Amino acid sequence: MNHRLLFCTLFALFMVSALRAQDRQFSQFYTAPMYLNPALTGAFPGKYRIGLIYRDEWLSAVDGPSAAFAANMDLRFPIKYRSQVAQDAVGAGVLFFGDRNPYSLNSNYLSISGAFHKSLSRYNTSFLSAGFQLGLGQRSVGYQDILFDDQFNGTTGFTDPTGEALPENNLTYFDIGAGLHYAYYQPEGIGLFAGLSMFHINQPRLSFFFDSEEEIPISEDEILLRTVAHLGLQVPLGKRTQLLPRAVFMLQGPHMTLNAGTNFRYLVNDLNGLAFHVGGWARPVRNLDNIGLDAVIGMVGIEFQNFLLGMSYDFPMNDLLSENQGAGAFEISFAFLGNYDNETVLCPTF
Repeated sequence: MNHRLLFCTLFALFMVSALRAQDRQFSQFYTAPMYLNPALTGAFPGKYRIGLIYRDEWLSAVDGPSAAFAANMDLRFPIKYRSQVAQDAVGAGVLFFGDRNPYSLNSNYLSISGAFHKSLSRYNTSFLSAGFQLGLGQRSVGYQDILFDDQFNGTTGFTDPTGEALPENNLTYFDIGAGLHYAYYQPEGIGLFAGLSMFHINQPRLSFFFDSEEEIPISEDEILLRTVAHLGLQVPLGKRTQLLPRAVFMLQGPHMTLNAGTNFRYLVNDLNGLAFHVGGWARPVRNLDNIGLDAVIGMVGIEFQNFLLGMSYDFPMNDLLSENQGAGAFEISFAFLGNYDNETVLCPTF
């Protein structure tokens, strides 16, 4: 019997079914805006936006990597007034998130969101946005990857059926999120972006163990409320160079994460919008009673016309992961902004 496979699978089941887990996170958090804050739906200077992000963790540290990915598309609809001074708008979007873990412990999440963006100034240099999100989540475990002692046929391998009483390997849940966002921007000047959001407001139950007669979960486990506060600045250092500090703080039960750092953006050609980004972050975390530096992150990115491409790598700093080669995380993101219409900036990019 493959004891390592059995142990890791049962451990994964325990973590999902018996503990209140922390949501997966991205290092390039601004490239998954609706996963960061529903109020960022439609917060961009164009008519539509498409974004993709993929994250691979523990590439060779365990039997299989842990991968997370998100795809989002949102639309922005200007509100027409008799007076065209105010540039209020509404946004609508859809987000798909999924992760794939060793031993077929997988999850999928689909949500729709909407937001209203209210101009607060005569020259449309500041906006206050409010957003709401409804989601449907699904988690599953692949029992085909688990082997038990009673499956051994005595000669050639583990081919017999198991007598283990296993719970249903699939569950779904309904989810609610909401958020606020403030943006201030001066063309060729300083920009400020700040937001606060909450996910799992209804704290849905999450358990594979279910009493079919009573039709209620045996376990009272639930997804804890995730609170997110994020802040960004855009500081010009010259005609072609900008400093872009970013920070996101997440709190979910006993878990706390802070991603903080900065990017430098250098504009190569203002005619085709070619620009390069380079930067880094540090990520301290708190898990239960332990506080420490989890990782440092390096990122490079490129802009060309309406396209954005970013790549980052997490270098683990904690003792458990830093001693294992391949325990870091690689992340790549892509975004496209359609029908760019003006210089109003409602949301930062990288």
